[in-house]
Amino acid sequence: MRKILGADIFSLELPYHFKRQPTDSPFSGAYFLNGNPVRMLEAIRQSLQEILLLVSYLKERYDRVVLFGVSLGGHIVSLATQFIADIDIITALASPFLFSINPKIVPVSTKIVSELKEEKLTRWYKILYMCNLKYFTPFTTNRHTAIIGGRFDRIVPFSQVKKLASLLEKPLFAYPGGHLSLIAWLRPLLHQIDELFKRNRLK
Repeated sequence: MRKILGADIFSLELPYHFKRQPTDSPFSGAYFLNGNPVRMLEAIRQSLQEILLLVSYLKERYDRVVLFGVSLGGHIVSLATQFIADIDIITALASPFLFSINPKIVPVSTKIVSELKEEKLTRWYKILYMCNLKYFTPFTTNRHTAIIGGRFDRIVPFSQVKKLASLLEKPLFAYPGGHLSLIAWLRPLLHQIDELFKRNRLK
């Protein structure tokens, strides 16, 4: 836990994210996203369960609870909105199409999906459809949900972020940067989002 912007920050780590084939990993391939759809689904399930437990704990101890996720974390936070109600604000930088993945980012996943296509076994990969946000409309149970997008993001394209905001019928906040430069605009973005929902609560 850390104190930032006058708030207590609790950070959850996604299983094996940003690690490449750790020696004790049951996962095949690179990072959280890899070539085994069952193990990817289990990683997503574990992440959602940890969010649910943490939010349950925090709601008993804080007047306000805000969920915030970036990149894959934003996608997981967006999935969590199916299960978590009555959160003050949920914000996410996420794409509705989790598996439109740049081959340079997840090479093992891309390689195995290509092999499945060649063997005409792509239906096996459909087990991951339940994690694709475009199949859940209307999606979130939380009124105070916002989507954030970087206009020059090469990993989570802004065009897809706009589609997600449209699918969820939630406000979109854009910043003039890329995937990892969000932090430079974080304070004013959070202020704008907070002010928007404060006005909505007063209506």
